[in-house]
Amino acid sequence: MEKSLVLLGFALVLGQVSSSLRKTNLKLKADGEECYQHSDCRSSCCLISLYRAMNFCAPKGKIEMLCLPQTTANTTILCPCHWGLSCRSIDHFCPRRCLMF
Repeated sequence: MEKSLVLLGFALVLGQVSSSLRKTNLKLKADGEECYQHSDCRSSCCLISLYRAMNFCAPKGKIEMLCLPQTTANTTILCPCHWGLSCRSIDHFCPRRCLMF
């Protein structure tokens, strides 16, 4: 009986936590939506649009994509790399790209 109550209480807490996380994710903006700073976006990347009169959320860089390291500024012109990739240049003449290691 005690185990059942403990499991029931644990399930209720888990349900509240997952519900809270879903609500937080719903507030974050999808790629392409207007943003003002990195924290507005699910991807944590708010790009400055040179062609549109607004900033927009964009996905983080995948392997071999052009990138810039994550900055503390509110917006940037290129997104940082996905987790597990690093933004670096192979030589001094190449632009930075998302690379493994």
